[in-house]
Amino acid sequence: MKRSTALTLLRLSCVIAMGFSVALIVDATRAAPAFCATGSGCDAVRRSGYSSLAGVPVPYIGLLAYAFVFVLAMSKDAAKQWGARFAALGGLVALGLLALQAVVIHAFCTLCLGVDISALLAGAAGAFLMRSREPAPEVLPGATWASLVLAALFGPVAAGTMVPNTSAPADIR
Repeated sequence: MKRSTALTLLRLSCVIAMGFSVALIVDATRAAPAFCATGSGCDAVRRSGYSSLAGVPVPYIGLLAYAFVFVLAMSKDAAKQWGARFAALGGLVALGLLALQAVVIHAFCTLCLGVDISALLAGAAGAFLMRSREPAPEVLPGATWASLVLAALFGPVAAGTMVPNTSAPADIR
């Protein structure tokens, strides 16, 4: 794999993980979820005791972590190496979260899977970048990355506003 390909994969995976994290936040802050049905795997994971860490919902932590890694990956070479290290660590955390869903919660959240798969891809790219020290040419201009980040941050919010924010009364369900 070329270093530029690995760097692009790391950045793109972070952007995708941010988008899924925002969708999880949208669902968690509404009376009725916009993306996952009540009673789904997402609902089971959200209701589990593992949906927050020290009182902070995991999607908020994920959003901040992926934004941090993305910023590092957009920086100069020394910071990019730190971004690669944190991405590799994030891949290991994603493995743990996947195992938690499979072994402890016995349910899979589709949005969480999107975050975790993105984290695994970013982690693999980060592991590759940690071994390679050559400079990576930019594949996409900064404005393109900014547009992708804005779409990831605001797209799920906009999509969530198109779904009614109320649950149907019990006699209608």
